[in-house]
Amino acid sequence: MTVIATQDEEEQELPPITRATSDESDGDDADTELSEEDQRLARLIDAKYRWYIVNVYAGLEDSVKLNLLDRIKRAKVDDSFKEIMVPKMLVEKVLKSGRKMVEKTSFPGYIFIQVDLTELAYSTVLNTPRVIGFLGNHKHPKPMTDKDVLHFLAPPKDDDDVQSEVIKSDIVFERNQAIKVTGGPFANFDGIVDEVKPDQMKLRVLVSILGRETPVELGYDQVEKIDS
Repeated sequence: MTVIATQDEEEQELPPITRATSDESDGDDADTELSEEDQRLARLIDAKYRWYIVNVYAGLEDSVKLNLLDRIKRAKVDDSFKEIMVPKMLVEKVLKSGRKMVEKTSFPGYIFIQVDLTELAYSTVLNTPRVIGFLGNHKHPKPMTDKDVLHFLAPPKDDDDVQSEVIKSDIVFERNQAIKVTGGPFANFDGIVDEVKPDQMKLRVLVSILGRETPVELGYDQVEKIDS
């Protein structure tokens, strides 16, 4: 079976495992210890299966996942797929009636697939309803780097994982304005405002993912202006 995507020559390797010296262990046998970052990465990395980002219809991420799982089963390509993820986050909405906790998709319009990308696996994904295509080069998808896997799928846990949707209504944004993302899964990314939705207090922002400008929707409270 022909493989669509091979190992990237510039793929980042896992940092070397630090082994305690005899002095550090006070004479005890040195145990192999992984840093917190290595532990998070080890749970997601597999030598056979690579992670890819797939663009789907926004708002239908869970539906696409279920349809894809069904197609995988019917096509008998279970061995080519390891995991399909639709990352979620908790958002605290402040309403007139009070506060309410709501689960939202972290990356509207995208799902993450860990797969051995053979031709059959590739076509199975593309032929799933409401799939737009692989992010990047559609014909030769580029797998995520270890750094991207950590950032998008295993971010470090904060003391407070709940985000708030309390928004300052006096902030004004303009199209083509440079911004920095300050909250949510795209935190610390720079972007350009592509569309302003003042009635919803949301922005469509273009951020660079895998070297390609990708639109994401963010709230006013998740960005800040970059002084020109």
